[in-house]
Amino acid sequence: MKTGVTWAQLAEAVGKPSAWTTAALLGQHPMGKDEAATAAALLELGDDAALAFQLQPPRGALDAAVPMDPTI
Repeated sequence: MKTGVTWAQLAEAVGKPSAWTTAALLGQHPMGKDEAATAAALLELGDDAALAFQLQPPRGALDAAVPMDPTI
């Protein structure tokens, strides 16, 4: 479903920088409950999506010899 919402609009609604919001919505880090609810509502997604936005993503790549987590 296309909503026509831009990354910039999502970031403004969530109250975070565009890079932070984009990374969070692409699964790179979790959002807070209110941030996740706002993003899910703007994207016309349900409670399951809002919950998923709050989850800590898996880190690293298990198939790689060297961890790929940028926070290490």
